[in-house]
Amino acid sequence: MRKTALLVLMLFTAQSYAQGEQLYADGTATDQDGNTFEWINYGTQGWAIESAEVVSYRDGTPIPQVTDPAQWANLTTGAWCYFDNDSSKEKLYNWYAVAGIHDNDDATPNKEFAPQAWHAPTDAEWITLENYLITNGYNYDGTTTGDKIAKAMASTSGWDERTEEGVPGNNSITNNTSGFNAYPVGYRSNNGIFVNQNNDSPNFDGGYAILWSSTESNSGAYFRDLDGSDVDLDKASIDKGNGATVRFVRDTSSVGAADILLNGTVSAENNQIKNIADPSDAQDAVTKNYTYSKEEVNALIEQALVNLQSQIDDLNSGNENDETPRTFNLLSLGDSYTIGQSVCESCSFPEQLKDSLIENFNEQDVFSLEIIAQTGWTTTNLKSAIASSNPSTDFDLVTLLIGVNNQYQNKPISLYQTEFVELIDTAISLVGGEASKLIVISIPDYAYTPFGQNSNPETISEELETYNNYAQSYCNANGLTYVYITDITQQGISNPDLVAADNLHPSSLSYSMFVERILPFAIEKIE
Repeated sequence: MRKTALLVLMLFTAQSYAQGEQLYADGTATDQDGNTFEWINYGTQGWAIESAEVVSYRDGTPIPQVTDPAQWANLTTGAWCYFDNDSSKEKLYNWYAVAGIHDNDDATPNKEFAPQAWHAPTDAEWITLENYLITNGYNYDGTTTGDKIAKAMASTSGWDERTEEGVPGNNSITNNTSGFNAYPVGYRSNNGIFVNQNNDSPNFDGGYAILWSSTESNSGAYFRDLDGSDVDLDKASIDKGNGATVRFVRDTSSVGAADILLNGTVSAENNQIKNIADPSDAQDAVTKNYTYSKEEVNALIEQALVNLQSQIDDLNSGNENDETPRTFNLLSLGDSYTIGQSVCESCSFPEQLKDSLIENFNEQDVFSLEIIAQTGWTTTNLKSAIASSNPSTDFDLVTLLIGVNNQYQNKPISLYQTEFVELIDTAISLVGGEASKLIVISIPDYAYTPFGQNSNPETISEELETYNNYAQSYCNANGLTYVYITDITQQGISNPDLVAADNLHPSSLSYSMFVERILPFAIEKIE
């Protein structure tokens, strides 16, 4: 059994798990300071399952350690500290360090915080992780709707004892089925004071783990937190001067790369491999129990590859003979962001999504696209238009992006909240009642356009954030797919190529970046 497991592990780097099954490390990586950390593949993402330990940026520039609270409170550049200035505890970083801000010269390029092939997670990447864990059964009760994943992400120790069902502090030995292993180390406030992970802090009863994203907000930057007395993974925004832990995420270009080498560094814990080429007792006693001789390995790999090629040939032969075309009907609901105001007819995100799907399916398959959208539409207008057009109810995929004109026209948020839910129900009915075939897309932030910069941009961003937070919370609570693209549009001032010629709407390039995030979900839903 051990030898068979080794062969499978060497041949395939991706692993599949039953819903909610206990996960363990898929491998290890090394940061710029020589620290090793373990990571796990969650769907298409590779996440570190240990907190960052770096004390220098990728190029070797030191990140200052700041222990003095007064000095910490005045920082506008990167710094780190141990929690409670105790070297036995985890490192905390202010957001400036995460962003690589190492001096106060705006003309100086920021440093890279993470090691080569890794980066600090964006808010959108956190959302992708949350959705993956929810849909794959990591809610404490095994359901696949609503956000109840805190217990699966929390470490098995460090939490205050609680009695509420499904919280990290209740029977914590059963935590961490996802392997994410978030420990309640606490954090350092922007005034330099350490907030303890235990009941010393009345605001965070039960223990508290806070983890940065790299995404800025109007009031600072976004983070995620686990509270020992809550069932969910919370999202909020705090001042950039706070100190929190950081996890690394693998760069997209690194995902799928070979993870195990014959003299590699994959962890021996959880029955994985170190020093497989020539393990000695001194190097890795565990590994010797899991290895063949080199000759056995080569022979088995050669035979396995022959068998694998035979299976591939059979599959290809079957595909060549299967020329029955399939038809997929797509529907996009929305406003100017859906029709692609001020870009070419084929440049809108629904059109680019259709083209990308065509490239990923069989040549004989047919994709049709219907769009119900118009510039200036609010949720009320979209509801009326859908009712008037009376579309069919057999679509294979529906996207919904709506709400910016509610904000622009100063409609009450309560109207959006009511009609957004009604539009969700209508959209689901148009895919035959299958909620899994709906993709909700966040509202772009036009504050980061030349038009928005002349129209009270801070208020625009704050109000749109309220809209998006409501939509995301509703989707998470109801097991719906929510794709966050707002951060792409928030680069419009620093990268004018992301703004269309009208100085207001996203460009074709922006929409292509939308599609990069939407496409994996669309393929999964259609297949």
